[in-house]
Amino acid sequence: MIVADEALDGRDAILAATDRHPFVRHSLPDHEPARGWRRAAAVCWLLTVEHGPIGGVIGAAAPAIDLVGAVAAAGRVVPGGGFTCPVRTPRRSGRP
Repeated sequence: MIVADEALDGRDAILAATDRHPFVRHSLPDHEPARGWRRAAAVCWLLTVEHGPIGGVIGAAAPAIDLVGAVAAAGRVVPGGGFTCPVRTPRRSGRP
């Protein structure tokens, strides 16, 4: 079980939870089913793809690391799957 403040079902819910952050918009294609979780100041998501699942995480380091650990402990990540984690959160560009 993944303990989170909020479970996020689908691309639109994940984008809303991240204020449509450009990194997240780029990471979530329209045609792939996505599931996510929000904990404190971090959001983690997984896409179900042929060679996945693959996922990403953005936000404050401590809750982001906790979320990835919880997702892995729940068996949601398979060998060869992975997460895209930016080294730091880029500043907003002001572009939509």
